[in-house]
Amino acid sequence: MNENETRLRIEQLLSEIHSEWIREAARLTGDFNSWTRQRDMPLEDILLCTLAKKGLSTSMEIRHYFQAMEKAEQTVSKQDYLRRRQKLNPAVFKLLNRNYLKRFYGGREAIKWHGYLVMAVDGSRAEIPNSEENRQVYGESINKYGKQVARTNLSAVHDVFNRFLLDIGMHHYRSSEIEDAKAHIEALKEITGERPVLIMFDRNYESLEFMDFLEQKGIKYLIRMHKKNFEAEKSQMRGNDDEVELVYTRARMGRLKAKSPERMREMVCYIF
Repeated sequence: MNENETRLRIEQLLSEIHSEWIREAARLTGDFNSWTRQRDMPLEDILLCTLAKKGLSTSMEIRHYFQAMEKAEQTVSKQDYLRRRQKLNPAVFKLLNRNYLKRFYGGREAIKWHGYLVMAVDGSRAEIPNSEENRQVYGESINKYGKQVARTNLSAVHDVFNRFLLDIGMHHYRSSEIEDAKAHIEALKEITGERPVLIMFDRNYESLEFMDFLEQKGIKYLIRMHKKNFEAEKSQMRGNDDEVELVYTRARMGRLKAKSPERMREMVCYIF
């Protein structure tokens, strides 16, 4: 990456952090009073301290931040910091990140492959803090010890060559990875605009309905397939790189109807 361009983007990020619109975005819904007074650790300090976290305890993070900012003494306690952070709307970090990425992809620095931005989408189930709230929001399952634990589906879209995570999501652990991927693609389009994109997927995303969605979005894709699927089409291939036509059979149309009834009606009207 170009050092001067990177410095400019960071300066623009810092300018946004000190802006009035970020102050408004940092308020929770219905909160009109937070972040109005200039305290010992105002909003911009809380945002920067959070962005600079190194995985230490909260007390050490605050201490290191005050040292890095060369402030004479630490005037904010751990309890005060956490109390203020509870009033922070976490969506503000997503806004800052999205604006930073828009500036990057709006320039000429992005590494491409044959003119395409190369992305990868994947998801994985993970165990999260076993609170009652997490179990209600993300679902629960039984672990190997027979205990009910909170789980979530984590998924993301990643720029392979430029090494950015463009969008990350935590979903109910029984959510559809394909539906999660569709949400990531909408976020990706918002960041990269109409720039050509090639997205790679593993076998969990093998779906004719999903391929149809990608075709409609004008996205090039590479999906790893299960060995026994689409055997009739694969038998028509004369080499490792060949074109075949994937046909909507009655069974496949049934699956499309279950997942995308509106698209099913469009296709039926087109066929007949």
